[in-house]
Amino acid sequence: MGASLVVTARETLEASLLIGILLAYLTQTGNRRYFLRVWLGVGLAVVASVLLAAALLLTVGEFTGRWEEVFEGAVMWVAAGVLTYMLWWMSRQSRLMRSSLQEEAQTALAKGSTTAIVTLAFLAVFREGAETVLYLSAIASTSSVPGIAVGAGIGFSVAALAGYLIYSGGSRFLDLRVFFRVTTVILLVFAAGLVGQATLAFQAAGIFPGTIAVWNTSQLLVETHGLGSVLRVLVGYTAAPSLLQVIFWLGYVALVVALYLDLGGKLRAGSYEEPFSPFGGSYQHTLYRGLRWPRLTTLVPAFMGVALIALMVIAIFDVN
Repeated sequence: MGASLVVTARETLEASLLIGILLAYLTQTGNRRYFLRVWLGVGLAVVASVLLAAALLLTVGEFTGRWEEVFEGAVMWVAAGVLTYMLWWMSRQSRLMRSSLQEEAQTALAKGSTTAIVTLAFLAVFREGAETVLYLSAIASTSSVPGIAVGAGIGFSVAALAGYLIYSGGSRFLDLRVFFRVTTVILLVFAAGLVGQATLAFQAAGIFPGTIAVWNTSQLLVETHGLGSVLRVLVGYTAAPSLLQVIFWLGYVALVVALYLDLGGKLRAGSYEEPFSPFGGSYQHTLYRGLRWPRLTTLVPAFMGVALIALMVIAIFDVN
C-alpha cells in the first residue's frame, strides 16, 4: 500500500500542477472559455489510463509459469528504468516546464485550435497516468491488489486535493520543493528494489543463472508477512538475496549516484545547476570526494567482472 500511495500521489500532483499551470495561463490571457476543453482532455487521459491498466492486466493474466516470471521481470526493469529517467529529467527540467507549457498553450491559442488545447491537456495527464499504471503493475507481484487499490486511491485523493488547493490559494501550505525531494528519494529506493526483484524473477525463469544466497535474515525478518512484506514492496527486501540480485542492486545504486551527482561531467566544468543542496553543504564533503576517487571507476568494473566470472563458474559447474 505504501509504494502505491507514494507513486500515485507523486504522479497525480505532477499532473495537477501541469493542469493548474494551463488553467492559470488561460485565465491570465482571458481565455477561460477553453476551460471545458482542458477538462475534456483530462477526462480522456483518465479514461485512456484506465484502458491501459485493463489491457496490461489482461495481458498479465495470459501468462503462466516461466513466461509469467519473464513478463513480471521485464515490467519491473522497464518500470525502474522509466522511473529513474523521469525523476532525473524532472530534477533538471522542472524549472522550464511552466514556460514550455505556456508557450505550447500560446501557440494553440494563436492558431485558434481547440483540438490543440484538448491534446495539450490530454498529453500532460496521460503521461503521468501511463507512468502510474506501469509502476503499479511492477509492484503487483509483490503486493495484494486490494492494498495497491487502497494506496492508489488515498494517494490520488490527497494529491488531487493538494493540487486544487495550490491552484486556488498558492503553495503556502505545502513546500513543493521538499515534497518532490523526499518523494524522489523514496521512489529511487523503490526503483532499486524493483531492479532486485526483477533479477530474482529472471533467475526463477532460468534466464539468469541461479546463484548462492549472500545472507539469510529469515530468522530475524520474514519477507512474507508483517514488516518484511512491507519492506519487500517498498525497497525490494529479500530475506535470502542471491549474489546476482545484490550485484544488480549495487549496480543500479552506482548508476543513480553517477546520474544525480553528475560525476566527472558538468560538476568539474563548474557549469552544474544545482537541483538540490549537496549533503553537508558542499561537494567537498568526504562522501563526494570518495565518489570522485579516480580509482573507483577502475575498481568497480573490476569487481563486477570478477563477480560475473564467479557466477559463470557457479552456473557451468553447478557449484553448491
